Parts: sequence; C-alpha cells; structure tokens
Amino acid sequence: MDRIAQLVNKTNQFNLTTIRRSLDELRALAAGSAHRIFGLRVVDKFGDYGLTGVAIAECHPGEQRWVIDTFLLSCRVLGRKVETAFLAGLAAEARSDGARELLAAFIPTAKNAPAATFLMDHGFENTGGESWRIAISDVPMAPVFTKLVILTEATPVT
Repeated sequence: MDRIAQLVNKTNQFNLTTIRRSLDELRALAAGSAHRIFGLRVVDKFGDYGLTGVAIAECHPGEQRWVIDTFLLSCRVLGRKVETAFLAGLAAEARSDGARELLAAFIPTAKNAPAATFLMDHGFENTGGESWRIAISDVPMAPVFTKLVILTEATPVT
C-alpha cells in the first residue's frame, strides 16, 4: 500500500484524474466495500519493473457499473500496451462483479497530456465534459503477449 500511495501522489503524466490520497485514505478505501484498489506489476524479458500502475474503482453492483476514479501508470512502462492490458483486467474484474459498464473521467492538467486520448483510444464514449463511458463488452481485449495474474494480499509475489 505504501508504493500505491507513492504512485497516487507522484504520478502526473499518465494519470487520468490526478486525484491525490494519503496512505490513510487509501487504507480506508481498501477496508471498505465501496471501492476496489488494483496495483499493476510489470515484468518482461528485460526485468521486473515492480508496481507501476494503480486503478481505483468505486463499485456500484446494484447499478451494474463501476466508476474508475483513478487510473495511472508510471512512465517507465508506457508504450508497451500495458495500459490496454490493465484496462482489460479491470474490466474482467468489473464483469465478474456484475458490472455492465465502466465510467471514467479525464481531468486535464498541465502535465497529463500523455493520458489525454487514452479513454477515446480504448472505445470510451464522451458523455459530456470530462465524463466517459464504455460497455464492459466493448473494452478492448488484452494484447496476446500479456498475462493477467490477480494477486490478493494472501497471494505471495514471486
């Protein structure tokens, strides 16, 4: 959780909303049932890049939707389709929770231009201003060269 807090508070370039949260705020979200926090660890033939991405989603199972309030990646892993794989994994989790759509926002800042077209490039439809939506069934599949591994706190990282 310490690394997730670090990424949430320092990642600027590929960050859809730049919402900042303290470690205590993140722990409170993780302890509740309304949000899910996902960390992304990237490993390839060149090495282990460690925890390099974070997504936080507010879950609305009764309304069959998830609202992505944070989606960010370290610039160390950009340009490798990691963002598409991460979104596909998030959509798979939302689908298993009964969601039929994802909602997200892009809030432009002086530094997050690299994330400006992410939602549009991945099939999200602008619903006005900063708001975007996509049906879970329309989320692009993860690239074939990626492998999604879901880790829980009880799962050892090897």
